[in-house]
Amino acid sequence: MRPELLFLRRCEKMDSLSKSNNEADVLDLAAYLRQFILDGHSLIDTVNKSHIKIRFHVGCATYPIDDPHEAQTFWTIVDGLDPEIRRPGAPSAHLTRDQFLKHVVINNFGKKITIKDIIEHTANAAGGVHHDPKPRNTPTANASRTVLVHGLPIDTFYLKPIAIIVLRAVQPIVEDVQKRDGY
Repeated sequence: MRPELLFLRRCEKMDSLSKSNNEADVLDLAAYLRQFILDGHSLIDTVNKSHIKIRFHVGCATYPIDDPHEAQTFWTIVDGLDPEIRRPGAPSAHLTRDQFLKHVVINNFGKKITIKDIIEHTANAAGGVHHDPKPRNTPTANASRTVLVHGLPIDTFYLKPIAIIVLRAVQPIVEDVQKRDGY
């Protein structure tokens, strides 16, 4: 399959999966997200022949990043990651891919969890691509075992807003591929 067509089909599938409340469907997002932005030959880089600079628009935590009490605190921005559903005036930022992957979305008693941590754990341990029956004892795995959001482990829940943000960010590439390749 040509990478451009694969990219377009993956975008359609991610859009569909991001609307599901079925845990297995949501976990499938991890595979697509990994393929899009983490893998060595990411699908985004492969099809972005026009070198379009993309930005990921995210909601930011209202908690201080250098909180002196972070070791005694659990916080998460949960639904606030998607800036389009946050309250008006809530802080947000337009990030590069590297900044997006480093964006902290959970503080688990001093252990910060990033978008990259979530994608890696859900793809490589929780079942998005691979299921590890004995996952490493990481902050993401610990949060996943102890915190549920709308009936989903917190890392799995985060895949939905992450996918939505990625789909918005790659829309200019989608349009370029469709125009350039006639899809």
